[in-house]
Amino acid sequence: MAPTLLRKMSVAFRDLAATVNQGMEMEVRPFAQACSYIASLVEHLGPHFRFAVADFAPKVANINAASESFRSLKSMLEADIERNNVQNPGSPSRNLLRLKRVIEVLKVLFEMILDTDFDDQGDNSMDSQGWEAYSIVFGKQHEPGLKTKVLRFLPKIPSKAQFLVNLEENVESCAANLRTIVEAAPVITNNINGLYNSMGLDLNL
Repeated sequence: MAPTLLRKMSVAFRDLAATVNQGMEMEVRPFAQACSYIASLVEHLGPHFRFAVADFAPKVANINAASESFRSLKSMLEADIERNNVQNPGSPSRNLLRLKRVIEVLKVLFEMILDTDFDDQGDNSMDSQGWEAYSIVFGKQHEPGLKTKVLRFLPKIPSKAQFLVNLEENVESCAANLRTIVEAAPVITNNINGLYNSMGLDLNL
């Protein structure tokens, strides 16, 4: 049986975290591949979230394109600094930060799903937990107009039961994959934060 999308994503995250834990530099191409699974995951939320995919996918493509020239995220950032490209819209440095924040959102959301045992009622509903995770990470980053747009579409998020069907997962398999991602995500994002801090780059680009 072919691995599900969530399984591919969890393995990609696990491998990125393992690279960091082994003291090696995180590479551009595997990072971009892991993020491409996130774009596919968002597509499973339904057509109302095409705007999110349309925003996210080009950033993934930009980082993936950078893998043709740079092996590691560190060397990619160093090149942006040398070219005075860090602050420019659409630069790999800015796109990497935005992808990192999406990983942080997923980490918070997946933790909440696991902590509430996939309960989908009231404050534990997918849309309520999605909004809370979004607000924690992007609350100070996004303009009111974008927040309003996100809030308008949140009720269109499928239930957790439907999401499992869409992903071809059951509760047990989904929980195992989510745990892997939750454990790996902070290793990945902390490593990226460390790169920016070590180079004197603003984490609020």
